[in-house]
Amino acid sequence: MKPTRRNLIRTAAALTAGLAGANTVSGAQSPPAWDPETVYTAGDRVTHQGVVWEAKWWVRGNEPGTGGQWGPWKRAGDGTADPEPEPPNGPTATFTVSEQSPEPGQEITVDASESVGDLETFDWSLGDESEATGEAVTHGFESAGDYTVELTVTDTTGQTDSDSVVVSVEPADSSQPADPGRIPDSVFAPYHHVSTARDTALTEWADQAGTKYFHLAFILGTGDGTPAWDGNPNLAVGESPFGDQIRDLQSQDGQVVLSFGGATGNYLASDYDDPAALADTFESIVDEYNCPYLDVDDEAPDPNVVDRRNRALAILQDRRPEVHVSYTVRTRVNGIADTEIVTNAIDNGVDIEFVNLMTMNWGWVRTSAEHCIQCAEGTLSQLQEWLPDRSDAELYDMIGITPMIGVQNSGGPFRPADANEVRDYAEKNDIGLLSFWSVERDRPGDGLSGVHSGIDQDPFEFSEAFNDFTSTSG
Repeated sequence: MKPTRRNLIRTAAALTAGLAGANTVSGAQSPPAWDPETVYTAGDRVTHQGVVWEAKWWVRGNEPGTGGQWGPWKRAGDGTADPEPEPPNGPTATFTVSEQSPEPGQEITVDASESVGDLETFDWSLGDESEATGEAVTHGFESAGDYTVELTVTDTTGQTDSDSVVVSVEPADSSQPADPGRIPDSVFAPYHHVSTARDTALTEWADQAGTKYFHLAFILGTGDGTPAWDGNPNLAVGESPFGDQIRDLQSQDGQVVLSFGGATGNYLASDYDDPAALADTFESIVDEYNCPYLDVDDEAPDPNVVDRRNRALAILQDRRPEVHVSYTVRTRVNGIADTEIVTNAIDNGVDIEFVNLMTMNWGWVRTSAEHCIQCAEGTLSQLQEWLPDRSDAELYDMIGITPMIGVQNSGGPFRPADANEVRDYAEKNDIGLLSFWSVERDRPGDGLSGVHSGIDQDPFEFSEAFNDFTSTSG
């Protein structure tokens, strides 16, 4: 069975999360029997036909001893460590494949540098009537299908040995657009809580609100490293209906920002000890949704979690420079409250797209346009201190403003007139982002609710006010 992108998200979480009791096999444990249905990664050991084998890379269903995915480690005995077996008389052929499931035309590299012996020649049969020589060879397959790549090595005495691996060439995933919508440099992208009003599709929200850009809230962890919407195991990334909704929006040249965290719940980064493993999971989510836009909304910052997550995001951006990272942060009227989230990101080398200000729930003052603007100007002063080499224009471009429209959890309401004034300020100073919480609340109603603003307004009046921001500066 070939791995799919959706399966790999759960696999990556299960195999790379730094949790106690993670299902890995170390040299200090008695290796379990090989199971054709289990996924193994490099370094995992199993017992099969009296020999302890060690996986060289990701492998499932390939029997130890029949291909290059496994290497013998030692003889299986009564639990005592046997000495390493004597090297074989003659050469041993083995090789690695840079990508075992490439797309048609995608070049891969087969590398025989780990073959053993006083080797003189490396001869390759690439499975598509192509042949090559050399220790490492680069090749692309023109058509989808399974190709058996075979290596034959010959040593200086004329002895030979062979190894083979099946490369499965798969067509590009046609369910995702090849080039999904790019988010403009200045954009209105409201938050949409995916679990609220689930009968309304994302493209329907786009039609009603007049924008094709959204922050989608929230991806959390289920406790075992699996990313899931609202932390619900039944809504795991790759297994929820939201993926199809995202692709539908992308097919209309729209795009989303994937938001991690929120006010409550188990943050995904809390499920990991290893930043590199967390980076693997972030990368799998980017690939699942074909979406390079990530947002971190941390409203209960723990210094260890903050640092681990920022290190992971820096690793991810080093691997994938196209990934954009933003931070949605709690504020006071005079600027950012949880400053360590941003300063730690800077210290860890994260390239920050936006610092998105939660201008909301100021219990001692109303969330007015005046106070939102005061908060943005205070944030500019903070960014000037933290990033002294950047111009004011560059720092304004990093700022986002995200009020809670209408009735707040505490403090006075944010009104449509405030939205118009904030938009004028944003346009005048070329700030990067306008958003609000949340698109499903952009309707009239009474009282605090997740499905209306709690004030007298026209349907989607706040969206209409902020939409001009994208149309004039996007």
